[in-house]
Amino acid sequence: MKNNNLQNDNLSVVIFPRVSTEAQAEQGRSLEVQIKAMQEAADRFGGKIVANYGGQEHATPDFEHTKLEQLVKDSYLPFEERGWNAVMFYDTSRFSRDNRKASEYIETLKKNGIRFFTIGQEWNLFDPDCILTLTIHTATGQHQAMKGTKRSMESRIKGAEDGCFTAGPPPFGRKRDKATGKLIIIKKKKKLVELAAKLYLNEGKGFIKIAKILGMNASVLQRALLRNAGDTYIQHFKCARLGIDVSIPTKIPPLLDKKTIKLIQDEAAKRREYHPGVITTDRLLAGNIFCHDCGKRLSVQELRSGKKTYVYYRHPGRTREEVKSIIENLEVRGKKRYFHGTPYDKCDKRIFTGKCFNHVKGELIEGLVMQSLQDMLKDSKKFKEALLAPHPSENEKKNLEEELSVISDSIEKIEKKEENLINKIEQGIIINGLQKRADKYNKGKESLQKRKEEIEGNLSNLPTKTEIESYRKLLLRKIKNMDLDNLSLKQKRQLIKMFCQGRDEWFGRPAGIYVYQSGDVTELLFDGLLGVTHGIISDKDPDIEIVKKDEESIDVKQLRLSLSMNDYKPYMGTDQLRLIKAPFLFFLPMKG
Repeated sequence: MKNNNLQNDNLSVVIFPRVSTEAQAEQGRSLEVQIKAMQEAADRFGGKIVANYGGQEHATPDFEHTKLEQLVKDSYLPFEERGWNAVMFYDTSRFSRDNRKASEYIETLKKNGIRFFTIGQEWNLFDPDCILTLTIHTATGQHQAMKGTKRSMESRIKGAEDGCFTAGPPPFGRKRDKATGKLIIIKKKKKLVELAAKLYLNEGKGFIKIAKILGMNASVLQRALLRNAGDTYIQHFKCARLGIDVSIPTKIPPLLDKKTIKLIQDEAAKRREYHPGVITTDRLLAGNIFCHDCGKRLSVQELRSGKKTYVYYRHPGRTREEVKSIIENLEVRGKKRYFHGTPYDKCDKRIFTGKCFNHVKGELIEGLVMQSLQDMLKDSKKFKEALLAPHPSENEKKNLEEELSVISDSIEKIEKKEENLINKIEQGIIINGLQKRADKYNKGKESLQKRKEEIEGNLSNLPTKTEIESYRKLLLRKIKNMDLDNLSLKQKRQLIKMFCQGRDEWFGRPAGIYVYQSGDVTELLFDGLLGVTHGIISDKDPDIEIVKKDEESIDVKQLRLSLSMNDYKPYMGTDQLRLIKAPFLFFLPMKG
């Protein structure tokens, strides 16, 4: 082995002051006390301190010992490169409480000729008595550390069983009450989550865009909405060395009601499963039509023949590679292949392709869906009640004002970040990717500024009570003679999106249109907000049967559509031009 200590006649010491937590490092004076004591000890031993590897790091088993491992690793370097030949700790408890690793570290230091000091003495790593004493100290420290960990875990588990929050930092929007140990709501953050839920469900924005508006981290927002907005949180306590693995459900104050959380989770499931890429055609039922048997979403296919276009909703089935793999792995008996005891040539081929059926004609199923919607909506008192509610309501006005306040705060935060960048440049500090970061800030600021101007325009053009009453009278005539056949594709898709909120009542799946094969007949099941449609999809005799829901069980709020700025229409109610946030039926054509 190469001699690493050709120039170690003089004592050159690297010190390792250590505290266990960041709070101790930031607030306490322990590190300063240790460094001062080690400086005095080095002078006493006739050496000099040349490096400091210490800081905040647990010595307990199961924690990473990055700094200590780096010190031991550096001991392999030649003396000319590392510049030290001794290591000093405040006391043996600051070295390690992991007996196995401590033995490895000592062997490495001994092999590389590194001397070992604490502030009181030098420990001869070649002396069996010194090694025994260090081993006993380490084992004792390990025992004390594990006992302390066990007591702490048991205390925290007991606290969780009593309803207190003891497992790390609280979930977003809550803080720990020092007096009771239970969680309480942070009102400002609760408003952020409520606004985020509205933007997600009503405006169709994604988590990333909403996070930019609210000045939050997108992953934190997503976790808050999907997992931590309810009234129950699972506290998890785990320590492999002690054999502890306990999960305790704990009641916490909710940020959203259960119904809203369910809608968010259903909407997220739909968005997560449907990634169409670049859409060349936008069909009426795209994204809302599924296979009833396997739950797969049907894809849209367009075929052109001359000047006519034929649209089909196709079952995706398995890939060719998957089908090939299944067939190749069939059981072989003599010259025949079998699938679970049935000869391959007698099996239903849908077993191998994964297709519960092949396709349905778009023209047929779209017509049945629109017919069922028209029949349900025309006679629904709750739907008319939803349309005739004042637009915008006082609550909607409040929502706009809250969003405006949050956006203004976000713009202010971005401006502060831009100002900090400029200050660093003026101070001569070099920052990698400066222009990229500045462009990102600028892009985010422009997007927020645009939305701010939209909200300010909406608030300044809210209709008066007189205008709203005029609007309602006109809308009554519209509803009486509404003609859904002449709606634009965009308006029809909005109507279906409204109808397909939540989950169907029969199977607990996302609400939508479900298709299945029954013998030689293709059928559909459409379970939505107002009722259930059962239909037969046939060229010769298409038919539907509708079972309407009890009107009392229908939530009026879910029957209200929130449209974007592009859907706001000018309406002259008095002598001033106003913007009314009306459902699209206000502008649809009437029969006759």
